[in-house]
Formats: sequence, structure tokens, C-alpha cells
Amino acid sequence: MNSLLAKLAMLMGEYTKLKGVQKEVRFLEFSSMKALLERIADMDERRNQVREMSYDIEDCIDDFLHHLNRNNDHDMRTGFVNKTATTSEEAEALD
Repeated sequence: MNSLLAKLAMLMGEYTKLKGVQKEVRFLEFSSMKALLERIADMDERRNQVREMSYDIEDCIDDFLHHLNRNNDHDMRTGFVNKTATTSEEAEALD
């Protein structure tokens, strides 16, 4: 009878260890999933910023071409360059 009780106690100890490991594995899996979801969210935000910046760049080019076709004023070209430089600085700020 003592032998049976000792084996049952040992079995219970092993079972408890395995349950603890199982919980730790589950925790690690959830932690990994959370980290991946956070990275994806950051990538989505970055993608949206790049998309918006591309729209701004396209608007700058359209404005420049429109004004260039209307008149060849030096101030318009300078304004375009300044606006483009500002957009470029915004792009560098994303890094």
C-alpha cells in the first residue's frame, strides 16, 4: 500500500509539473501572438503614413505642373522646391 501511495504522489507531482509547463507554453504562445499583432499594427500605421505622403508628393507635382503651364514664374518654382523639401523632411521624420 505504501508503494502505491508513493507512486501516486510521484505521478501527481509529475502531472502538476506538466500542467505548469503547459501554462507557460500557452503564455509564451500568447506573448508571441501579441508581439506579432503589435508589429502588424505598426506596419499598418507606417503604410498609412507612406500612402498619405505619396498623396502629398503627387499634389505637389500636380500644383507645380499646373502653375508651370500657367506661367513660368520663378517664384512658383521656388515655392515648389520649398514645398518638396518640407515633404522630404517629413519623410525623414518617419525613420
